[in-house]
Parts: sequence; C-alpha cells; structure tokens
Amino acid sequence: MKKYYLLLLIVLIIPSFSRAELLHGYGTMNYWTWDFSDSCSVYFSPVSPNNVDIMMFMTARIKGDQPSSPTELYVAANYYEGALITAEPDTALEELRVAPEDSSVYAGYSLARQDVTYIVKTVEGHYAKFRLILYDEPVPVIEYYYQTDGSRILNATIGTEESTWGRIKKVVLPGSN
Repeated sequence: MKKYYLLLLIVLIIPSFSRAELLHGYGTMNYWTWDFSDSCSVYFSPVSPNNVDIMMFMTARIKGDQPSSPTELYVAANYYEGALITAEPDTALEELRVAPEDSSVYAGYSLARQDVTYIVKTVEGHYAKFRLILYDEPVPVIEYYYQTDGSRILNATIGTEESTWGRIKKVVLPGSN
C-alpha cells in the first residue's frame, strides 16, 4: 500500500516544480536595444550600463567626409554587464530547442541577418533566442523566446504548455472501486 501513496505523492508534487515560463513575443527595438527580462526597449549608455541585453549598431569606414564602404549592421550583447551572444545560421527559431552549453561559442557581437537565430545569455544569466524580422527599417523588430528560470531549454512547448494541475480526473488504487 505504501508504494501507491508514493506514486500519488509524485503525481501531485512534480507539477509544482515547473515554475519556469518560456515567454514568447515580438519586440520593437525603439532605442535599438532590448531587455528580455522586462520585454522592452530601453535607453542604453556605455557610460552607465543597465539591464539592456542586446543592442544593434552600424559601422562604416570613413574616407574623408564620405563613407568608403557600405554600412554593416551588427547585433551585440551587453558585454559591459556580462551578456553574451551567438548565432545559429540557417536554423529556424522554432527548431532551436536548447542554448549551447559551451561558453566558447558565445561572443560580444555578430553580423545582423534575417536567416539567423541568435541565442543570448542575458545580463541576469538567463537564456533567450530571437530572430530579426525587420532590421532595414528605422526601428528593428524581433521575435523572441525568453526562459525565465535560467535553464538552457528554449523549446516553446515546454514553457508554454498548460499546467498539469486539474488534468487528473480520478485516481483508482488497486483493490478499490
């Protein structure tokens, strides 16, 4: 009889440990920055860094008073506060399930491209993945997933699945009707 109580205890307790949430959304990077924990674009200053996780910037080579080469657009992590970024080319956002564990694949910045899924280790030590929807407009737009518990799991079905609470209709122990 003790093993049935243990089984019942496991069924009732395990769902309570799944407090993590995988947030999904779209963001307009008004200041060309994004903070995943607050799900918003915030003003960034290198002089007084804050919780900004990523930012976008352009570079150009200047010769005289004119650019000598086309500008290049980069997406960068806020390395001032410990954020890092890596890119997974030719990987759909939905296909990427887990952030890489190997810290050597992360860097401070990457070229901005629409056919890339980016993975970010945020200022708070959490993980997020995103893709650029628009970046040649005045304001970049991203689609993102943000894991709130700090795990590397970025699978949309894990954090967004409904809770298992209330799914158990009846528990029948052997020998009872």
